[in-house]
Amino acid sequence: MLRNKLCCLQILLDEDVETQLKEAAVISMGTEVNDLDLLNIRELCDQVLALSEYRAQLYEYLKSRMNTIAPNLTALVGELVGARLIAHGGSLLNLAKQPGSTIQILGAEKVCSFFFQNSSFSFLRFLYVLLYVCQHTGDK
Repeated sequence: MLRNKLCCLQILLDEDVETQLKEAAVISMGTEVNDLDLLNIRELCDQVLALSEYRAQLYEYLKSRMNTIAPNLTALVGELVGARLIAHGGSLLNLAKQPGSTIQILGAEKVCSFFFQNSSFSFLRFLYVLLYVCQHTGDK
């Protein structure tokens, strides 16, 4: 049975890949897949495909909504980042009221939260590093 399946591979694969696959199949310690396992694998594959299609639909919806609601923001940072900024700011109006430096900090918040969660990295040490970096880059 295995030889019949391997002969069919000649049509699909190059000769080098076919030989490697045949050698691996001969020494493999795999077992036959029973019907229940095959059914579960197919159901999982169907779920993955459905989730992938749903994700594509959501992304298309997000693109259309962001181009309608905030075309300038979408042009600057893209649909996904723009939507995350609006969600983080609370609303588009709140985001528009904030100065640019605050929006910049919204992007850096993930990095800052790592430093503050680490117990060995204190807030004062963070400020010291920040001041050191600013002094050596010319930003004051």
